[in-house]
Amino acid sequence: MLTEISMPQIMMRIIAMVVLMAVHGFSLALLARAFGDRGPQYDGRLTLNPLNHLNVLGLVAGIAGRTGWIIPMDIAPKDVRDGRAGIVAIVVLSLLVLIGFGMLVLQARILAASLLDPTISNYVVMGMTTIADCAAWFAVFNLLPLPPLTGGLILAAFAPRAAAAIAKQSFWIGSAIVILMVLTRGTWMQPLVTPVRNLVFLGFGG
Repeated sequence: MLTEISMPQIMMRIIAMVVLMAVHGFSLALLARAFGDRGPQYDGRLTLNPLNHLNVLGLVAGIAGRTGWIIPMDIAPKDVRDGRAGIVAIVVLSLLVLIGFGMLVLQARILAASLLDPTISNYVVMGMTTIADCAAWFAVFNLLPLPPLTGGLILAAFAPRAAAAIAKQSFWIGSAIVILMVLTRGTWMQPLVTPVRNLVFLGFGG
């Protein structure tokens, strides 16, 4: 439960989620544009400003279970090159960007530790480690084809009526996910996340 998470962990996870939502939202919009759909750009999503992507329920889930989701993005298969296959590519590539970002952040820890004062660098390195850890959880979780997650775009591409009906209940689905994360801290995802996390932390012993 949240009471079992220390205050420093909570603060680090808030920072991690804000950073990851900004990176994920921007990369998702950028990939949509690259595949032919400029809608997200016109909606103001082609930005690294986290306020344009931050989902409050997703943030709370991230604090509790190290994963979350952004404000759902409207990407239409009819506007995307290769249609449904293009949607799948956009979703998968955007989540691979998160994994790659986590790896880069881990690499940058060495530089941060060498440049910053030790009293500050310890907190910075801890924060960067949390970002990398949460990147793996965020990427795996958002593959689930369920609104409001990024994977919900895949459901919308292949079963638009079902996705539209489910999307109307996004708030309640998100609330249910938050409760699940608060109660379990995401431990039910551990078998799925572990291989991806091991990849992110390869060579770092994390």
